[in-house]
Amino acid sequence: MSLQGRIYTSAITFSLIFLHYPANSCPEFCTDMSEGGLQPNSNPFLTLFGSGNAVENADGVRIPSTTTISKCDSQNDDLTLAQSVARMTPDECKMNDFLESVFLFSISKMSREGQHFQDDNLKVRLEQDTQSPLTVESIEVLLFDRLLMSEEQLNRSLVSARGEEIASPSAPCAASEKKALIYLTRCFQRLQEQRRGAPFLSDDDLNRLEVMICQSVVTGFEEDGIYPGHDVETQFADMVHEYFKEMWFIHFANLLYDRAVNAANDDTLAKKIWSAPLSKLRKICAEATSSNIPSKLVFDLLHFYASDAKFGKMLISFSTPRIQGSQQDPHLGRRYMQTLFGSILSLSVLPRQEIGPYEFFQEPSSMHLSTLSSVERTVHTDLQSLQANLHDVWKKLLTCSKETRGMLLSWIGDCLLANKGRNSIAYLQPTSFVGVQFVSDGFMLNLGAILLQLCVPFVRYFPNPKIRKANPWYCYFSGAEKDSCDKYGIHAYRLNQETPLVSSDDTLKERICEGEFSFISDCFFLTHMAMSLGFSVCWDKYTKMFHDLGRLQHVHREARDSNSQDQARIRMLKEHIERGMTRYLSLRAALLEPRCLENMMDFAISTSYWLVQIATGDVKINPEGLVDAALTITDHDIEFPLPDVVDEVLHSIPEFVANNIIDLLICIRRSDSRSNFAGRSLEEILTFVLVFMGSPKRMKNPHFRAKLAECLEALLPINDDKSFGPDQGGGYFPMLTRAALFTSHPHIRQLVPCLLNVFVSIEVTGQSVAFEEKFNYRKPMYTIMKFAWEKDVHKNVFESMARETLHNMENVEPPLLLRFLNLLMNDAIFLLDEALNYMSNLKTMLHAREAGEWDSLAPAARAENESNVSHVGLLARFHNVMGRATINVLSMINESDAVRRVFCHPTLVDRIAAMLNYFLLHLVGPKKSNFKVKDMNEYEFKPAEIVTEICKLYLKFSDSTEIHAAVADDGRSYSDDLFKQAEDVLIKIHRMDLVPGIQSLSQKIRARSAEKKIEDELVADAPEEFLDPIMSTLMKDPVRLPTSGNIVDRPTIARHLLSDQSDPFNRQPLTMDIVEPVNDLRERIKVWINQRLSQRCDEN
Repeated sequence: MSLQGRIYTSAITFSLIFLHYPANSCPEFCTDMSEGGLQPNSNPFLTLFGSGNAVENADGVRIPSTTTISKCDSQNDDLTLAQSVARMTPDECKMNDFLESVFLFSISKMSREGQHFQDDNLKVRLEQDTQSPLTVESIEVLLFDRLLMSEEQLNRSLVSARGEEIASPSAPCAASEKKALIYLTRCFQRLQEQRRGAPFLSDDDLNRLEVMICQSVVTGFEEDGIYPGHDVETQFADMVHEYFKEMWFIHFANLLYDRAVNAANDDTLAKKIWSAPLSKLRKICAEATSSNIPSKLVFDLLHFYASDAKFGKMLISFSTPRIQGSQQDPHLGRRYMQTLFGSILSLSVLPRQEIGPYEFFQEPSSMHLSTLSSVERTVHTDLQSLQANLHDVWKKLLTCSKETRGMLLSWIGDCLLANKGRNSIAYLQPTSFVGVQFVSDGFMLNLGAILLQLCVPFVRYFPNPKIRKANPWYCYFSGAEKDSCDKYGIHAYRLNQETPLVSSDDTLKERICEGEFSFISDCFFLTHMAMSLGFSVCWDKYTKMFHDLGRLQHVHREARDSNSQDQARIRMLKEHIERGMTRYLSLRAALLEPRCLENMMDFAISTSYWLVQIATGDVKINPEGLVDAALTITDHDIEFPLPDVVDEVLHSIPEFVANNIIDLLICIRRSDSRSNFAGRSLEEILTFVLVFMGSPKRMKNPHFRAKLAECLEALLPINDDKSFGPDQGGGYFPMLTRAALFTSHPHIRQLVPCLLNVFVSIEVTGQSVAFEEKFNYRKPMYTIMKFAWEKDVHKNVFESMARETLHNMENVEPPLLLRFLNLLMNDAIFLLDEALNYMSNLKTMLHAREAGEWDSLAPAARAENESNVSHVGLLARFHNVMGRATINVLSMINESDAVRRVFCHPTLVDRIAAMLNYFLLHLVGPKKSNFKVKDMNEYEFKPAEIVTEICKLYLKFSDSTEIHAAVADDGRSYSDDLFKQAEDVLIKIHRMDLVPGIQSLSQKIRARSAEKKIEDELVADAPEEFLDPIMSTLMKDPVRLPTSGNIVDRPTIARHLLSDQSDPFNRQPLTMDIVEPVNDLRERIKVWINQRLSQRCDEN
């Protein structure tokens, strides 16, 4: 019912009650009858009617009279005010004074003097016919009249504490407050402040006054326009922001909420009332910037809402974007930025829009390094403050009530689900319009940082047993309907649709969930989901940005150094670099916030432990397929070799859980952040790498397993790369701790097999792998091998594997080391061959430019040629670097006699010899000048270094007759003067120490070459059936391939199967154990050779 209706009903009720009592039957209401007139005493209802005069009581105080109702209008004119005042009790006077001091209005026309008046402020005199004192019953109608008064009426009705009219107040006063809701709120404040001083009022009366004030506020929102000219939303918002910390206001807010719920029978009206201050708060946050983050007031207000369950629910509901149309709205994710929480989460050094603008690191080329560091520290401080403050608010919401916890976790889960497209390839494109559909990078990084802080209680100070409460079956049930997920306590939705660590062709058995998953499970997977959509996506952008900037700088440097006349292009390139550096430094500052990195490291360590326990153990479930949501995984020791059977729950865990660990460690490896992670257990990280890197059964994606090698590199106790960052006594992981890790870890002997396994796996996945990506995986592996080779524990493993390989060369599955060595030679051949081709092309292009052949070209054609030079130069540089690294590894491992014997086996000996001959010929032969350019260091072309390493490799095989024969038998690259040319180059590059060895080896190979010529003459006219169909050489051990029926030499097919497990003639599967020896053919070949030798002897 509206207020007008309630007033009308009250008036009728008062009249009926009054008429119900005969004049002589109720002495409480009527105590004197004179000439048919009724003399009222203290009847509260009579204050609504009539008017009277004022008299002085016995104390001389002028008091308004009570109401007089007469049967005839003029019959009681002789009633004096003194008669009315004489009947007022002291409590009635006190009540009147108290109510006047609370509501700051009066209906008395008398001056007030005496002991009862308490308020020295101004008040408003209401024009009423009655002169009765104020009572609790009369206040509601009078209060409504007061609220309807205009500003002019209020100022005209002001009177002093003694009843004197104030013509023009000198300053605004509380009594004349024109804003209805501000006036009501301050009335409530005065009521609370003076409550203890009103013993003459019962608690019920005081509570009734509180309700009356709150109901008047509710009415302002319930009945639009009931207070004409008043913006109730703005007024209420202002009062909330001003008084929310006061205890009386908290009581007022709670009572106001209750009245609103009672009025609407639900919380609809309450939400309408509180949307005003929440909207004001959101506007403040939306207008804030990363350089002007919200003040403490904003977070204090959020704490006010979060401290009470009902207000917390309204806060979360207000921060939830409204669904527009269907659930498939492509812009739903982006709308989370427009919410109250979203406005705060969007505050970052990164812009809200992908294209900017950026607030920090403007014109970075003009800034000193110390200035850049100072700006970065400022950014980090602001981010830490923002994240910590919002974390405290969310923590309060999570602990406030089960309902607010569920609502907040649902908000986070819905936000992540709506922004799932952030990890798409299209999103990573800087010009893509896909980005406008989702929240910003800064938003997602902040969300992840806050969730990481929520995880601290169960991941910090490892080993923390609480992490075992993260139930891996959570992911399996996350694909249920939302209502079911909420029932199970699941808010990281649809994890079962993500690519799992291990995919299976078989459908997982149906499981039934019992109970509700813990908050730890919920928070664990929500955090991983946020890291996948935030940190990992931004890390990919950061890496791409780094490479793009490097290319731009290279192009700019070449254009500048080439004395190009195209100054406009040079300026454009410089501007691009400047803008790119601003974006790069901003993203770097957001990614490498130290406190967040520390929390991520703790989270990664605990996740590593958790994954290893699941991947090597058995997560027990009920035989009937019931899964206990409160399941705690059991702790067990890890043993190698790992079990062949993998727990089926691993099939439902998303691979991004492992990738988050990988990206973090790679970020640590490549960045130069100064964060110190000392005191953290790195053993769990290394165990995680060893378990998953060499086990496709536990991590199917070979790219992830290859990236684990770089994780290993991050842990190495070496610092020969500036990108590691400073490591003097600290760095990312203390040097001594890391050194001990690689010698004393209980499973450290698995390092080499795991490394070789992933080296081979990336080559035989059947997936299309870009060559640059593949060799980027190789680079950290080479660094680890170099480190491992210097440690006896790892070198012994290499040699043990080599001895085992020699005994199993023709196994169904070729030995791991054999496949590794074969691929290592493949890489060396490919890389060095490509590098030489690029250097040759580069020389031709640079010569044309220097000769002025480009001067006559159009500007566009010249620019295209410059771009080609830059591109070819980058490719040449990459292949030169990786080619040298591969040759260095080959040279290093051949220091072992056991490994050299593997290379001397017929399966590999011809390949290693042909490779060495080919490169030596190109680097010391007559064509060596084809690859020399003006500045070879710019392209990392170091022929002297390569020649040195190749010669060292030759010398390591100086006593091997197998190598002597293979080198001499190489008809493609070997000639008798090859080593003489090598000697000349060695002398020129000041490596005379290698010359004697090369001379001795040359004599041995020349002797073998002479023998080879004789043998070639003997078999020159060999029958076709004696020749290998692939190599066209005389077979020594012919075998038949069972699927195609072709006959080839055993070493030839063995070498082929190292890279391709199929018949080269029909592509059918093939292994060495099923090839069939052709003994009769082998014997016939031997007989034929002996006959030829005998014939040659007879001729001689």
